[in-house]
Amino acid sequence: MSDFDPSHLQDISALLLKSEDCLDCILDCDHYYQCLYRSIINRSYYAAFSSFKIWAIDNKEYDENLAMAHYRRESISRGWNPPGRHKVLTLFILDNADPNYEDHIRLLADDLDTIRENRNNADYVFDIELSKVDAETVFNTSQNIIAGLL
Repeated sequence: MSDFDPSHLQDISALLLKSEDCLDCILDCDHYYQCLYRSIINRSYYAAFSSFKIWAIDNKEYDENLAMAHYRRESISRGWNPPGRHKVLTLFILDNADPNYEDHIRLLADDLDTIRENRNNADYVFDIELSKVDAETVFNTSQNIIAGLL
């Protein structure tokens, strides 16, 4: 695995939150803040997702290809749509977290699901207006997930 640290994506989100008016050259754009908040939500989610993936590799021997094949087979046998990478990771974590010692990991996985919904809205639902509060909420939840995995 490379030495890429996904928490640095969170650093970019932090810079965007702190200096939301710094890009005054494009403040004339009617959609500037929507683009900014959607970018913060997207990067914050990805920082948390990638941190969780690295945690699963390091602590649970997560192999994405094996997990994808396993959960897709299981879903198809039940007549469900095959899950994507996010769902496979969270299913793997829930199935492999020790209930006696890693209950907090299960809660963090639930938080990851929540901010995934926010990220999907930020990336694909354009008829909703996102606010700075929305961006800060996802940013803070992502921070908590990353810190909780350390």
